[in-house]
Amino acid sequence: MVRMGYRFRCALLAAVAIGTLVPVAPAFAQEQHRIEYNIEAGDLGEALKTVSRLSGKEIIFHSEAVLGRHAPRLRGSFSADEAVRALLEGSDLTAQYRRDVVIIRGRSKASSGLGDRSADGSDIVVTGSRIRGAAAASPVIVISQEEMSIAGMSNVDEAIRSIPQNFSGGQNPGVAQGVPERNGANYGSGSSINLRGLGQDATLTLLNGHRLAYNSAFQGIDVSTIPFAAVDRIEIVADGASAVYGSDAVAGVANIVLSRDFDGLSTSARFGASTDGGNEQQQYSAVGGKRWSTGGVLLAYEFAKTIPVIARQRDYTFSLWGDTTILPEIKRHNAILSGHQMLAPNIEFKVDALYNWRDSGYNVPFTNTRDYKVLGSLGWFKAQAFALAPSLKFDVSNDWNVSLTGVYAQDNTDYGSETYQNGSVVSVIAGTYHNTTKSVELGVEGKLIDLPGGPVRLASGVGYRNNDYTSTRVRQPRGIDESQGAKYAFAELNFPLIGPSQDIAFVHRLTVNLAARHEDYDNIGNVTTPKIGMIYSPISGISLKGSWGRSFKAPQFYQQYSLRNATIYDASAVGGSTYPAGSSVLFLTGGNPNIGPERATTWTATASLDPGLIPNASLEISYFHVDYRNRVVSPFPSSANALTNPVFGSLVALDPTATEIAGTYSSADQVFNASGRPYDLGTVVAIVNGVNRNASSQKVQGVDFSGRYGFELPRAGRLTLHADASYIESKQRLSDGQPMVDLAGTIFNPPHFRARGGASFDNRSTSGSLFINYIGGVTDNRSAARPGVSSMTTVDLSARHLAMGESRDGPSLEISATVQNLFNDKPDMIAKTFVYATPFDSTNYSAVGRFVSLSITKRW
Repeated sequence: MVRMGYRFRCALLAAVAIGTLVPVAPAFAQEQHRIEYNIEAGDLGEALKTVSRLSGKEIIFHSEAVLGRHAPRLRGSFSADEAVRALLEGSDLTAQYRRDVVIIRGRSKASSGLGDRSADGSDIVVTGSRIRGAAAASPVIVISQEEMSIAGMSNVDEAIRSIPQNFSGGQNPGVAQGVPERNGANYGSGSSINLRGLGQDATLTLLNGHRLAYNSAFQGIDVSTIPFAAVDRIEIVADGASAVYGSDAVAGVANIVLSRDFDGLSTSARFGASTDGGNEQQQYSAVGGKRWSTGGVLLAYEFAKTIPVIARQRDYTFSLWGDTTILPEIKRHNAILSGHQMLAPNIEFKVDALYNWRDSGYNVPFTNTRDYKVLGSLGWFKAQAFALAPSLKFDVSNDWNVSLTGVYAQDNTDYGSETYQNGSVVSVIAGTYHNTTKSVELGVEGKLIDLPGGPVRLASGVGYRNNDYTSTRVRQPRGIDESQGAKYAFAELNFPLIGPSQDIAFVHRLTVNLAARHEDYDNIGNVTTPKIGMIYSPISGISLKGSWGRSFKAPQFYQQYSLRNATIYDASAVGGSTYPAGSSVLFLTGGNPNIGPERATTWTATASLDPGLIPNASLEISYFHVDYRNRVVSPFPSSANALTNPVFGSLVALDPTATEIAGTYSSADQVFNASGRPYDLGTVVAIVNGVNRNASSQKVQGVDFSGRYGFELPRAGRLTLHADASYIESKQRLSDGQPMVDLAGTIFNPPHFRARGGASFDNRSTSGSLFINYIGGVTDNRSAARPGVSSMTTVDLSARHLAMGESRDGPSLEISATVQNLFNDKPDMIAKTFVYATPFDSTNYSAVGRFVSLSITKRW
């Protein structure tokens, strides 16, 4: 009764907090800074540029969206947003109003990009293409800062986890004990993007279009290093993109775009906690910036601290010792500097700089009857990362520009673990992962010729990228200190074969995009990846898109150079029951420097409805298919039938000679004796080669859905309905001759179905949202019974109110409240494979529970 009372009080407190922020009657928009306009009726594009120039507020639109559009006369005193609304009244164009910018969409789906200061959307580069103004043939997911804020999100990794196409396995601080390492792990409490569940190393993550250093051991990018207050939007292309960006972009590419121009100072504070206990979060941030006629600068800093969740705070983890860590303690500092300056009328300099420091810890008792100091371990991570990415862009003419970009980035993770027995430390493990990325790229982009449908544009370039990896560990036979360099060249062409101005029946637009990239690696050879995309619009507002391409991923340093281990088994333990008693087998596992790149063929087919057909509505449905080959694995699902399964015949050396046995034994970095008796070379009857190799294949396919519909509520504000979903099928064959087995829908892999839907409201002074998140159930295939693991449905509620000030563009105070998982849905329990394994699938279902937070933001 005491616990239920506590939950009820927390829920009641959350409801009261949100209720105080939502007015009883609809609130009306606060006045922005108003100026006098006297713009004659005429071309809409010119009228919008005039409003942008006079108000100082950036207005972004694609030139084709306003082509031939007429603007009414604008006369009187208006704010910038009011002026835009008046000019768009009666048209089928829609506008998204943000703090520093207005984005207009219509006939052509303009990017929500803010990266370029031009008011003409043709200067915008959308993730998935390097050509200005080119529409992507692959589906693009865009989440703006405003959308994330209205939904009550507070960091980049939280926003990523909300996307149905993302799998929370891989590198994620929420992954707990008992998850197979290939499916997920917590190394350093960083967060990575894992599209389609293909691994964090198969999704390329960029910051303002730049690569960052890999995090820890497994070649993912840590997105938790980026201050949330500095992010303008996240763009994700869930389609193979190696032809444009190179290695790692097998499942897709994510680009985290910073707010390029910010004028003023904004500070915020946030506090939240789980109502079941633990997970108390403090987050403080400041972002300041200045914009001037030839440039601008932004500086952001963020501090966050989270206390752990322990087993006694969750009723479904009763089988663990009460102090066992379920979610780790984390403390971090993040900082970002982003600036740009025109050095001359045709030369612009840009720079992005990032710094992160993070400390985290956990404890794991090895029994369920004593704490970790009696028998268990105490672990910790300390991570630091920084990146510097300068660039120069030369506008050679109105049609051509040349860019020179460089990146230097490091990510260092120190780790340690103390093992206790009866109150004393009996062993210590400590080490470090050190990753460095250096690159330089020279590129050109511009118009080649004019076709009736529009200009043919080319983007091409050459570059060099080098990745260094160092891994050391105390009392380990050897570490890893390796480097990998790659020279590359790429080209992309965009052919607008038919355009709207040609007025051809049932062919409103037809565009073809071609891309190819060649990379030459120091130690794995050459890789060439092409891609073809096509966009066909029979009428304005309807688009049919298709893409086909090849992608690849260079092998991880860890896969190539990790320790080579030789384990001695009794022959009967690996299928050799016919051998004489006392026979043994040498079983090799570990790194293999001779493995090559993983390769994939991907294609997508997309149908979309744009706001140009039905005002304020968008709808997109896509089919995706990934054929992923040469995946690096150890080819043995287990050692139990290594000698009897004919599939493994080529990997087993029977009756080896004494020289072969001695050579194998001496070449191993570590030797473990699991035979249960003293080791004797003369008893070895077989050598099994289970080192990493390019053996596995995966087939992934499914359907993505996305829909939006917004409308004005009379004298109240704007209501937008959202729906996003993803259905996936995936299968894996570990090596030739082995059967295809299901991945999607099984434990520690993505569920078949994920969805997120709801509604958001905004009238500039007050905004709020209600979202429902569904994560489908999975099957526990670790036993013959194959029990089901139930789905999880959570409801998120958020409200935000402008408590004082004229608008969000000027001095203001905002108060926000959020309740995530309102009804406190909990993970389903699963069987444990060892005593201290966490009894739920932590790759899919979160232990956070109901989470209540309150934040205050002051703009000065």
